[in-house]
Amino acid sequence: MQKSLRTLLSGLKALLVAFSIANPGAVQAQELTWIQIEARPTLALASERLRALAPTIDNLGGYQMRTGWYALALGPFSREVAEAQLAGLRGAARIPQDSYLTTRDAYIRQFWPVGQSSLDRPEPVTGTLAAAAPPAQITQTLPDTDLETPAEARAAERRLTGPEREEIQNALAWEGAYGGAIDGDFGPGTRRAMEFWQSNRALAVTGILTSAQRARLLGDYREAVRRLGMAPFEDNAAGISLMLPLGQVAKDRVDAPFSHFTSTSGDAPKVILISQPGDRQTLAALFEVLQTLEIVPLGGPRALTARSFEITGSDEKIVSHTFATLADDAIKGFTLVWPREDSATAERVRQTMRSSFQAIPGVTLSPAAFNPDQGVDLMAGLAVRRPLRSASGVFVDSAGSVLTALGPVAGCGRITIGDAFEVALASEAPALGLALLRPVADIAPPGTARFRAGPARIRSDIALAGFSYGGRLGAPTLTYGQVADLSGLTGQTAFDRLQILPETGDIGGPVLDASGAVVGILRPPPTENGKSLPPETRYSADSSAILAAFPDEDLAVFDDGDPTLLGPEDMRDLASDITVLVSCWE
Repeated sequence: MQKSLRTLLSGLKALLVAFSIANPGAVQAQELTWIQIEARPTLALASERLRALAPTIDNLGGYQMRTGWYALALGPFSREVAEAQLAGLRGAARIPQDSYLTTRDAYIRQFWPVGQSSLDRPEPVTGTLAAAAPPAQITQTLPDTDLETPAEARAAERRLTGPEREEIQNALAWEGAYGGAIDGDFGPGTRRAMEFWQSNRALAVTGILTSAQRARLLGDYREAVRRLGMAPFEDNAAGISLMLPLGQVAKDRVDAPFSHFTSTSGDAPKVILISQPGDRQTLAALFEVLQTLEIVPLGGPRALTARSFEITGSDEKIVSHTFATLADDAIKGFTLVWPREDSATAERVRQTMRSSFQAIPGVTLSPAAFNPDQGVDLMAGLAVRRPLRSASGVFVDSAGSVLTALGPVAGCGRITIGDAFEVALASEAPALGLALLRPVADIAPPGTARFRAGPARIRSDIALAGFSYGGRLGAPTLTYGQVADLSGLTGQTAFDRLQILPETGDIGGPVLDASGAVVGILRPPPTENGKSLPPETRYSADSSAILAAFPDEDLAVFDDGDPTLLGPEDMRDLASDITVLVSCWE
């Protein structure tokens, strides 16, 4: 009984479908349905594909999608007819297996056939695929490379439309062969790119692509574009239009001045659109700030001009590229972050984004889009790069040389002072635990230390200048204490024992007496034969020992005449001039 009922229902459904095909007026009230078989990122690509398939398929149209892509679709049909058509065409391998049903809402307009529109058609159509066309005839047959002469290739090239020629230039740019304008003009630059592409594939180098070579070039390009989901995107809030890999990233949030696109599959790729009001000074400041972010690794070229900048960075995990330019009274740009192992794709995506980039005038991200839920290690939602460790140091000459503790800078891949100026380890005094750093490029420090030649006085007041909190305060702090003894607990004469409570970031900072003379450099916490000493027990390398350890350096010595005692404000100003943040990076 159940089997008979199922058979009856199936038969009724088949009759309904047949009746719908034969009587289109009976389904006018039903929702019109299309079978979407393909989508292409550009109008030129979609038009080319339509020309190839149209002779073999009835009711084929081209439609601009709301996503920005261009669809090839059959219809419209009634829903039941569309379902039957979809099943039959898939079963016969006449259309791709991922073809699917869609409705009028998916499309903005019909662009092919020219002058026709089925979007507002009041009733479905009843046509099917042309019966005479076997599956193998759906795609165009191109001549073999070896059978087409350069003259024939050039003749075929002359028949290309403007959009087709531009797509070839885009494909050559994608391959890293072309860096010129996408204008459809096959000038010397395009010809050299064609030669480069041919040479890389061990083909005859003619500078003219045969039909088969064009098909190969475009096929690779289209597949890469399809895989990455490269498509036009317009961020109306940021005022930026460009091509984005929307198969890899999706818009996540806005933290002015950035619009964030995060990976749909992992930590990378990422895209950040940059949009803010600004002028040349703002542009230069942004150039510096971006280089402090984790997504902009330190390795790689960077260049700043009056109206734009570019920053390329790479490390063992990622490659990133940042571009920004002044557009009217605004700064617009982007950062692309990609996995290091796929850097070739990253470069192709970058070129596509860069060549398609357009700033929309009069629109920037509103400061109201700023996310207040931020930590001190974040800048507009992006992590700020932090060093492995930080310490303090003191300027000792007019060229910007810095004296600091040896421990914090030992084994560093890179050392900076003030988070900006790179320095190198010039010499060491291991017995004192000190290191002398020299800037890679000369700098002009605001002040230099003067060392007291004689010993400090026991129980005299001292002020330790240092970046107690790793530079988060932007200026050194002063920690006050006393000189407890002129030697260590076990008689070390090169050290003074202090009674003071510094922070880890103060290590390497100058110990100043009441007149502002440097009487020592703070060392790391002491250990005495495994004993745990009181926390306020600390050592500094004595100034006399420092002068003896660096005899070849022109270290300034404090005049031992009648000392002038400094007030709190003067001491703070002196400390700010001579004390510097020292950072160790991987």
